[in-house]
Amino acid sequence: MISKELLSKVLGYKQPDVIKLYGKTDVTLVFGDDMVSINIYELAHKCKEWAKRTGFMIESDNMNEARVYPTDENGWILKKEIEFLEDSEPEAVFKACEWILKKTK
Repeated sequence: MISKELLSKVLGYKQPDVIKLYGKTDVTLVFGDDMVSINIYELAHKCKEWAKRTGFMIESDNMNEARVYPTDENGWILKKEIEFLEDSEPEAVFKACEWILKKTK
């Protein structure tokens, strides 16, 4: 699953107190008395957008893979950096973004 730190970066919120997964498609974030729900595929898309702003492109497919490519200042792909294979496409994207988060600290 996605970390609280990455969620904070991707969504622009403070770190949630609790992350709950409902079924296989919905994530609920709890911030004290407030709750925010988001579809897991929409969250994966937002993660890809965050990666792009960070200088990386993530390409994923329905084979549950995500490939990370660093980009130059114009957005041109430089080379394939790393590949992640997980149980689902969103999970692969989240793993890729966690890797980017660690690499850019």
